[in-house]
Amino acid sequence: MSTKLGGARFTFAVYVLFGALALLCIPVAVVFFFFAPMGGFVFLIAAGILWALSASVGRSYKELVGKN
Repeated sequence: MSTKLGGARFTFAVYVLFGALALLCIPVAVVFFFFAPMGGFVFLIAAGILWALSASVGRSYKELVGKN
């Protein structure tokens, strides 16, 4: 049981980390759009990928904890 709880804590930490990184990519992308538009697109794509990873890890966390 403690291993499952430890796995849930780690999964939640990864979920929060990916979500925070995705949210941080958005203002960086806005700044990059003014100076280097391609860099802005790269950061927007990175934000989308991180957001999708965060959602996927969030679903895994819900399964580990047992919430539907």
